[in-house]
Order: sequence, then structure tokens, then C-alpha cells
Amino acid sequence: MRSLPGELAPKLALARACELAGDLEVADRTYAVCARTDAAYVAPALFGRARVAAAAARPDAALSALDAIPETSRAFGESRRMRAELLAASPDPRRVLASLDDAAGELGQATIEPADRVRIEIAILDQALRHVILNGPTPGLTVAGSAADEPSLRLHLERAYRSAAAMETDRQRRVSLVDRANDVRVRSIT
Repeated sequence: MRSLPGELAPKLALARACELAGDLEVADRTYAVCARTDAAYVAPALFGRARVAAAAARPDAALSALDAIPETSRAFGESRRMRAELLAASPDPRRVLASLDDAAGELGQATIEPADRVRIEIAILDQALRHVILNGPTPGLTVAGSAADEPSLRLHLERAYRSAAAMETDRQRRVSLVDRANDVRVRSIT
């Protein structure tokens, strides 16, 4: 591909087409050209590179692409949402709870609807709880503001499910979310 003036929009479209067709290498190269050629194309091209890297199972490259989106960009909040989802979907196996806490921290900077925020928070807390159940608590570490122990994570996850249920308009899904909250609730021993 040769760079001629006025060709970035078609190149961006070509990159997306290659991405959708599964030609991830060409898509990534084309997105890179768009990102470095014109400031107007930086955010969409970097989002493309992040999607391509995530599809190619290269989470570090996906996170790096999102980190390159400037704070001054209107897309910065969306990049934080995508970053949180990536961190939650594939936390660093060497530091699972810390990665999940990083994902929760990204939500604070994300431009996101409340229902989406709580959905991602539930995913983060659910993974953290499963990790703690399998591997035991980690004293001194927090995830989304809760101690990395089973009772604290259960309480926070229960509240998140109840928040999601309160926002849900579909009765069946609302009941399902309340059932999940009840299933995860900390049981008192009498």
C-alpha cells in the first residue's frame, strides 16, 4: 500500500475489512499506518489495533494500543472501558487479583453507561472470588475496593448483582440477577 494524500479513510475501511475477514496481520499494519499518519485517525486506528491484538491473543499489545490513546481525545473514556474489559477477560496469570483490581480502576475513568459499568464490575468480582476460592485470600490486596478474601468479595459481588437487578427492566432477567445475588451472599453460621 502506497501512501497518497486523501487515502486514509479507505485505508481505515480496508483495515476493518481485513480485520473482519481474519487477516489480522494486514489489518494491524494498515491500522498502524492510519494511526501514525493523521491525528484525526489515531483513536479509531488504535481501537482497531487493540481489537486485532486481542483477537490474536496478544493482550499486552492490545493494552498498549489503548494506552496510546491520548487523555485529551474524546475516545479516552471508551479506551478505559475497553481496557477494563480486556484486563477482566484475561488477567495476568502471574498477578490475577492485581490485574482485576487494575481493571476495576479503569472503570473510574471510563465513559460508560451505569448498566455496563455494573456488568463489568460483576465480571471482575466474580473472577476475583473464584480465584480466592481456589487459591485462598491475599492479605493486604484489594479488588475493586474490597479485601481480597472470600467474605468481602462475596458481599461486594452480591451488591453488584442487586444494583444490576435494580437497573434491569426485564422481569425475568431481574429475577435471575436477584437469584445470583442470593447464591453468592455470605451465609451466616448460627
